[in-house]
Amino acid sequence: MRARFAEAFPDTKVYDSPASLLAQPDIDAVVIAVPTGLHQPVASAALAARKPVLVEKPMARTVDECHRLIEDSEKYNTLLMVAHCRRFDPHWKAWGEYATSGKLGTPILWRHAMAGFGPGSWYMDHELGGGPMMDGAVHNYDFANWIFGEPESVLSSAIKMDSDVSAVDTCSAVIRYKAGHQMLVSWSWAARGNNLHDVI
Repeated sequence: MRARFAEAFPDTKVYDSPASLLAQPDIDAVVIAVPTGLHQPVASAALAARKPVLVEKPMARTVDECHRLIEDSEKYNTLLMVAHCRRFDPHWKAWGEYATSGKLGTPILWRHAMAGFGPGSWYMDHELGGGPMMDGAVHNYDFANWIFGEPESVLSSAIKMDSDVSAVDTCSAVIRYKAGHQMLVSWSWAARGNNLHDVI
């Protein structure tokens, strides 16, 4: 992949490892856009090098890895941010403002279901990715947290329909919020179907 990138963008500096990039004094900040299972070690190395970090969603593969990143950010007094892009997308921002404006009443339930092919092979590798709920639906429940507030409880179920992958490929969750809202989300990268969004 590095060779293809270097060929496509000949004026761009290409490094053979994260360490060689982080050693460069003229690097002001780092965007971590590697497979999810590599987020924590690469981001931790960048924070230790005192490089501000924008890490792609999800923050890391496990809660422990997320805590490690927060600790490293505090330890090295270096900025760490997760790239939850819908918080900056004008379409989603307008939707969130309208849904919570009272013009449609009080939103009680957000339902979202998605079924279809996953984005790529590493997403279905348990060591590198986490399947649709971690690497896909994270967009939706982050956005719901942003507009509805702090979650109170989460009930989740996951199954693996495709025996050829190591990560779960079909998941559902019910998220209840302290303010009384609820989100139902179901994603599958094994079943075939369509996208459904509605707010009640």
